[in-house]
Order: sequence, then C-alpha cells, then structure tokens
Amino acid sequence: IQQLDRSVMLFFTGLSRYATDIAKATIDNMSQRASQLHRMREMVDEGYEILSSGNSTIEEFGALLHDSWQLKRSLADNISSDFIDEIYQAAMDAGARGGKLMGAGGGGFMFFIVPTERQTAVREALAKLIHVSFGFETTGTEITVYQPDNGWRGDRFRLIQPDDRPHDAFPRWRCGGGKRDDGGPSATR
Repeated sequence: IQQLDRSVMLFFTGLSRYATDIAKATIDNMSQRASQLHRMREMVDEGYEILSSGNSTIEEFGALLHDSWQLKRSLADNISSDFIDEIYQAAMDAGARGGKLMGAGGGGFMFFIVPTERQTAVREALAKLIHVSFGFETTGTEITVYQPDNGWRGDRFRLIQPDDRPHDAFPRWRCGGGKRDDGGPSATR
C-alpha cells in the first residue's frame, strides 16, 4: 500500500457534469456491453492480487488500471471526450503507467498511477489542471476544505467515533482539531 500511496496522482479536470446523465447512457448500453463488464469485474480480483501479493510492481497495477479505463470508456459515448482523452494521453506520455476518470465519467477527477521519478513530468504536463494532493488514510476520515478564492486551507478535520458508542448507534463525533462531542449539529458529520 505504501508504494501505491506514493504512486497516486489526482487531478481535477475542471469539468462538471450530471453523473445521472452518464449513468443512464451506461445503463442503457449494459446489455450490449456484458463482456466488458465481466472483464472489469475480473480486473478487481487481479488488482487485489497485484496489490496484496508482494511480488508485483506498481507498474503492473498501472497497466491493469489502463486496461480498465479503456473498457470503461467503451461503455458509453459520454464517459470520455476529446478533452479527457488529451489529458489522459498527456499524463501517459509524461510517464503515468495508467489512470482513469473517477465516478461515472464525463468530468470530475482523473486518477493516475505514476512512479515517483515521473511525477514532476506528469504535474508539468497537466499544469493547467488542479493537482489534488492525495494519500491513503489509515486513522479515519479527513476532510480538507477547498475555497477557490483562498486556495487550499490547511484545515483538516479527522472524524473520530467515540469508543463508548456502538457502531450502529447514532454516533456523536469529535473533530480532531477541536472537541465537538456534545451531540449538536456539525458540518463535519
């Protein structure tokens, strides 16, 4: 996981879309795309094996992600676009090993697997996009607030469930940056 964590790069495409429109087109095509969907499901197990085996390289995971993106973009015409394809190709030309558009498609965030020695080149190739610092978190949920007029704020809130509450109860949350365990409303719930 540490190698994967060091290899992930995330970029905001600047494109917004209604995921429901993309999902509807994908659902409408499902009966014609059964082989792609089955192959994508098989790739989940392959990805798990690559990441958990200890014998595989991050390049293998990147190649699998690349193949997965090729299948995903074939599910409906509106999942990708010329602009998204240009972003993807620029990242690949700069050294990414694979990537995909997150969510339904059509815009939003692009996720890439990039060896650490190629990350500067990928960041430069995608300089017109917003690079979002990304890392896997093992201590709980963290929320970073983005305010376009002020740039990134360093406020990070880690949500911690009190140990004295059952997990299925309506929990009271405490913020890592300050106590909020009075059960009152909170923007970080």
